Amino acid sequence: MSLSVEFTNFLDGLWKDVNEPTDSEIDAIDHSYYFMAQVNGKPALNYVAEIYDNITGDESSAVFSHRNQMMFPRIIDSGAWVCGQLEAGKNILDLGSNTAHNLLWWAKKYPSSTFTGIEISEKSLEVANLWKDRLSVENLKLLSGNMLNKHSEVADEKLDIIINCFALETIPDLEIVNWKLPNWIIESATENAKIIACLTVPYWGRLETIIDAWRSQGFALSFLDLFPIDTGAGHPYFIMERQGEDIDIDIVEFMEMRTSVLFG
Repeated sequence: MSLSVEFTNFLDGLWKDVNEPTDSEIDAIDHSYYFMAQVNGKPALNYVAEIYDNITGDESSAVFSHRNQMMFPRIIDSGAWVCGQLEAGKNILDLGSNTAHNLLWWAKKYPSSTFTGIEISEKSLEVANLWKDRLSVENLKLLSGNMLNKHSEVADEKLDIIINCFALETIPDLEIVNWKLPNWIIESATENAKIIACLTVPYWGRLETIIDAWRSQGFALSFLDLFPIDTGAGHPYFIMERQGEDIDIDIVEFMEMRTSVLFG
């Protein structure tokens, strides 16, 4: 069984008894998506919690939003790919965990690893903790707050793997620093730490900017590719490591070539 099928079955089981959202909840979700469309993505970080309180702030709304025909294929594809890059016995941090639907599966798949997720929407985090308790996941802790700020709960921990799935690169506040990783994460990373990233970017120059910013923070690019999903979109997935050789490629040229090959 492929990881994509396994992840789909996991979510189907987790969500099978969740009720449909009410009309008022759907209206709130639609309003939030409309607002994000007006700002061409996510708003400033101060407003993100309010937006996701509406979109995924209770079980019904969360499942409805995750099942969206544009969102679900991306969840499955990215979640399965990240899972294949994880390792047993590691300390793993996930940035912007939302309802932890990915994290819960990863934690079940790697019981000897410890996982920490950070989410700014407290209501979404309530859903995550509800599902965590339902599944009796013990090797996962979920933290509320801004991922840019140091959290006392992980202050003394050393991070082996940092996961960024459609998180940092969507925060407009970080454009001024080229979407660099927060300093507290760099300070907590082990000498062999790696970043596993799935991004959504408006153009390939943005991807190059982000990769170069993380290079300047001591990480080398070890893997990069473009993965198509069933919606007809494609997202860059890549791995950066503190140890090892950096791939010597023109990122924009490479991604344009991959776009041409995959989408004609």
